[in-house]
Amino acid sequence: MCIARTASVDEALRRPLCPHSDHIVAEAVEAVEHEGAARLADILLRRVPVALSACWSSDCTYIAARRIGAVLGWDDERLALETEAAEEERAAFLRRVPQPVGSASERAG
Repeated sequence: MCIARTASVDEALRRPLCPHSDHIVAEAVEAVEHEGAARLADILLRRVPVALSACWSSDCTYIAARRIGAVLGWDDERLALETEAAEEERAAFLRRVPQPVGSASERAG
């Protein structure tokens, strides 16, 4: 209900985070105002984890940053910093860590 109430205030809050998503800007605003999200990466990877979807791209991060930033009052410098940091964190999050060879019992013993 909180997200619906927030979205009812302004059309910009009802816009999707990116063209491929059903998640809206109001969800990001709620994450900032009520869940302590402070960074774009936190919003897109943990609070409204749209950046983990198969179709998410750096273009989606850019679009989401512009839409969220417009509502939160981010200037161009903040937008650039948030977008770059979000992309770096997303890449690190998605990077596969090599798994040890052998079963758990072989490694333990």
